[in-house]
Amino acid sequence: MKMHNAIRKGWLRIALIVVGFIVFGAHSSSAQAIKVGKTLLIASGSHGKFVSRLDLDVQNGAVKGFRYKLIPLFADAIKPDAAMTATIREIEAEADEQGAAAVSGG
Repeated sequence: MKMHNAIRKGWLRIALIVVGFIVFGAHSSSAQAIKVGKTLLIASGSHGKFVSRLDLDVQNGAVKGFRYKLIPLFADAIKPDAAMTATIREIEAEADEQGAAAVSGG
C-alpha cells in the first residue's frame, strides 16, 4: 500500500477509530481508494483537480465490494465567477499585507 506519508499517519489512525465508515479526503498529493479493515479511505487529490466516484456493491446491508474512479476536472474549461474572483483577490491582498506586517514586526 503506497501512500503519501501524511495520509498514512493520519488516515490510518482515522481508519482505526471510525471502523466501517467511508472517509473522504481532498487535500493530498495521493489520489486513491484504500481499504483498511472495514473502513474505506478515499483520497481525491488536492487543489480541486479531481472528483472521486465511488460505486458500492451493497448486499444485505454490508459493503461487499467497491469500484473507485478519479475524474479529473479541467479548470480551464470552467469560466471563473467574476465576483468570486474579485473577493478572493481582496482576501489574498489583505492576507499578504498582514503577513508582511507580521514579518517586518510592524
